[in-house]
Amino acid sequence: MRSIVQQAGEAGIAVFVKQLGARPFADHPGTTHVGTEHLYDPGCRVRLRDRKGADPEEWPADLRVRQVPEVEHG
Repeated sequence: MRSIVQQAGEAGIAVFVKQLGARPFADHPGTTHVGTEHLYDPGCRVRLRDRKGADPEEWPADLRVRQVPEVEHG
């Protein structure tokens, strides 16, 4: 997900992260599960309260991206 958000930003494309999915995994050391104080090792499953990963308050700040494309009226 981070790669997609980064690539979209570099290309100037709006990105809207809807949910992380039911089985998100930590991708690097020091990843913090926002809903708790636990740290996760790489590859470790992150347990979220929302079973579909749809609560942005539980996500790392860099994935709370909710951009909407601009629409040209003409």
